[in-house]
Formats: sequence, C-alpha cells, structure tokens
Amino acid sequence: MSGFRKNFFITVGTIIVAFGVLFGAFLYLFAGIISPLSSEFRLVQENIKIAEERIADFKGRVAPSLEREEADMIKIEKSFFVYSPDTAKEFIVFLETAARRNNLIGEIGSLPQAISPTASMNITGSFDDIIVFLREIENGPLLLAIDSVALRGTGKSISLAIQMRLPVPPQSSQ
Repeated sequence: MSGFRKNFFITVGTIIVAFGVLFGAFLYLFAGIISPLSSEFRLVQENIKIAEERIADFKGRVAPSLEREEADMIKIEKSFFVYSPDTAKEFIVFLETAARRNNLIGEIGSLPQAISPTASMNITGSFDDIIVFLREIENGPLLLAIDSVALRGTGKSISLAIQMRLPVPPQSSQ
C-alpha cells in the first residue's frame, strides 16, 4: 500500500471516528439533557397557554359584571349624596313624621344650605320610642353623619339631643 493511500485511509478513519464521537456526544446530550428540557419547556408553554386562556375567560366573565357593579356604585353614591333644598325639606318632613309616629315631642331644626348642612334635634319620649326613632333615621333615605347624641332623663321621659350633618360627596362624584 502506498503512503498516499495509507494517509488517506488514516485521515478518513480519523474523520469517521471524530464524527462518531461528536455524533455520540450529540446523541448523549440530546437524549440526556436536551430532550427532557424540551419536554419541560413544552409543558411550561402549554401551562402558560392554559393560564392565558383562563385569564381571558375570567376577564370575559368578570368584566361585564364589574362594569354593571360600577354603574350600580355610581347610582348608589348618587342616591346617598343627593342634597338639594327639596331633599332637605323632605328629610325634615321625614324626621317630623318619624318623631310623631314614635310618640316623640320636640323640635327638629332645619338643614341650612351649606357645603355640609347640619341639623339639630331635641325630642322627648320613652326610651323604646327613641331607640325605634334612631333606627328609622339610621335606615332613612339619606346618608347621615351623626356628630353627637345625648340621652338625658330617667323613668318614662327621656330627652334626646342629636346633631347630624349630610356628608359631602367624594371629589370623584362631583
């Protein structure tokens, strides 16, 4: 065999062995590291896709409900913070009617036109009647901030002095 052929076969053999070693290393890395990682990567991608679908589904279901509730909150806020001279008169009439209905006697002031109108009441009656009256105004048509409540008396005659104001609407609703 000539030197050229011998070198040629040695070179080809070396290349084949090197290729085999590199191919074996690639197969080892692929089977041992790359393939398991790619499976985990695919699983993570599927979980992300599922999560995105759930988020979209959640938004699709919840967003209309939140929009309805936001509209309801605006309506509720407006019903709580309704104040006009007519409303003030209606409220005073409500207080007077509730006092009469609960057998209470006394004065109910007026709600002046102001940024945060206040009203004072001085009424007298039985303790049970006063408690029922307080529950009525608590559940009444307007949101009230009660600044002070004073009960005085003994026996069947109790005097109630109450100072209340209509709260100012939050800045966002004006």
